[in-house]
Amino acid sequence: MLFKLFLNIDVALMELEIPYINWKTSLIGYLIHLIYWFFVTYCFMIALIITNFAIIFYLVSAIVQYDILKELLSELNVMIEQKNDDERNQKIEKLFKLIVTVHSDLLDFLNIFVDLFQFYYFIDIGALFIQIIISLFAISSFGFLPGYMLIIAATFQIFMPCLLSTFIIIKAEEFTENINNILWYLLPVKDQKMLMMILKISQEKKTLSTGFTELNISTFVEMYKAIYSYWMILQELN
Repeated sequence: MLFKLFLNIDVALMELEIPYINWKTSLIGYLIHLIYWFFVTYCFMIALIITNFAIIFYLVSAIVQYDILKELLSELNVMIEQKNDDERNQKIEKLFKLIVTVHSDLLDFLNIFVDLFQFYYFIDIGALFIQIIISLFAISSFGFLPGYMLIIAATFQIFMPCLLSTFIIIKAEEFTENINNILWYLLPVKDQKMLMMILKISQEKKTLSTGFTELNISTFVEMYKAIYSYWMILQELN
């Protein structure tokens, strides 16, 4: 009963007042009111999504850098199979330095990104979590159709960092595997030591986090299970 009273007050405050048209009793008024709320919700949804696109681009760039490292390692393997001479060894040494530099820069970027956005994701995903629950409750309680758009926008914002974080984890594991596939036994001892150093550093993986849990596809699934559970609780209380 308390939830119904709260929702009725909110609905009354959000009504679109049009002179000579009552949206509750007039079909035209209802349609105008519905279109108005879809438009407002659409603008709100776009604003929410766009603010996250810059962050998404940063994460995509990290994934691309892992692909670049993969190509560099493939090129390194090709060089190793060439005839052993001074020119080949110099090229390998330069390529090793490039790989170390790119990988080091990538890890520095991920460390800064994860530390910088950890609290942001805690607030953002927590708010979106609540938003989805409220939208589901509003839809099921009084047919708030724009709530579907809010759910789509919120789901997208939760899903994308979880998806991209999963990709980063996969790419990092692939990078480690590619290092293990290097023909290290054909390298000079000095380069073998450098390869071991790269392998050790590659095992330091960074993933997006809210501070309490890592963001990945499994986390996304667990979130939606929790959303459903809380929604059912609200349904019982309504």
